[in-house]
Amino acid sequence: MIDFSRSIGILPRIVTYNIRSLSYYSQNTNRHSSICTFIKDVIKDIDILCIQETHLAESEHFALSHLNFPVSLNNLRMGSAVQP
Repeated sequence: MIDFSRSIGILPRIVTYNIRSLSYYSQNTNRHSSICTFIKDVIKDIDILCIQETHLAESEHFALSHLNFPVSLNNLRMGSAVQP
C-alpha cells in the first residue's frame, strides 16, 4: 500500500529514473550497488518511483525485492504489468 500522507494535497510525488540496465548480472557490482543505494535514498521522499529500461526478464521480478517496497513490473509486452 502506498502512503500518500506526505504528498502535497492529492498529488503523489513521482520520480522517473532511466537506468539503462539494472546491471543485475553484471560483474560490475559497484554499478548495481550504487543504483540500489540511489533507489533506497530517493524512495524515502517520494510516493512512486518509475524505473525505466531495467532490461530484466519477466521471471526476474525478484531483482528489487530486497529493497522492501511494492514493485509493479511492465515488461516488453504491452499490457503485461504484474505485481509479484
